[in-house]
Amino acid sequence: MTAARRAALQQYELLATRFADLSEADLDRETRLPPWRLRELVAHTTRNICSVAPALSRPEPEVATVDLDDYYEKGARMAAAIRDRAVDEARAGLRWGDELAAAVRETAEALATAGPDRLITVRLGAMSLDGFLVTRCVEGVVHGLDVARAVGGDPAGWTTPAATAVCAGQLARIGARAGVPAEVSGEPVTVASVTIPVIAYVEWATGRTPAPHPALSGFPPVLR
Repeated sequence: MTAARRAALQQYELLATRFADLSEADLDRETRLPPWRLRELVAHTTRNICSVAPALSRPEPEVATVDLDDYYEKGARMAAAIRDRAVDEARAGLRWGDELAAAVRETAEALATAGPDRLITVRLGAMSLDGFLVTRCVEGVVHGLDVARAVGGDPAGWTTPAATAVCAGQLARIGARAGVPAEVSGEPVTVASVTIPVIAYVEWATGRTPAPHPALSGFPPVLR
């Protein structure tokens, strides 16, 4: 299994466990992604966790039409629709606990038999399975941190090192194209000769927090 597949599964397993422990009071908490409360954020992240196995059950496309370079550009155009969908799904009820854990097991089983060059069809088009799982690591880590901040939890307890490394690596690739290069080789991360913890880098690079060092204050977020 590739690094992206292992990392995504580890992050999914962690979030399934954490989401199962959230109370109704937790779900009513505000998040740093207004107007979403925690239930909308969990609905959105739950859909991400449950999206891989169905994609692998569909016929494999012949060619890729989306890659990591344009995935986020295309995704940004659908941000409003994604927000609205999360609101609708939160109202309809969420899959979590045993059902979400079952979805993670289904994903593990599906990934175990997927070939190294497997293509899948996702909302934005046809792309490589491993490329899509890089985006799922970004989603899983960033939103895991969002939930941790909403409930006052330890951010490191809502992310796995492997998924965080994949996430940071993808953010660095996006940043390099935007003129904000970073050296990512685990913990910590170096940006413009400034060394910062990897979680601080992820939160800053995605616009969640201000620059963690004065030397970085002039750089914009690489992904929102």
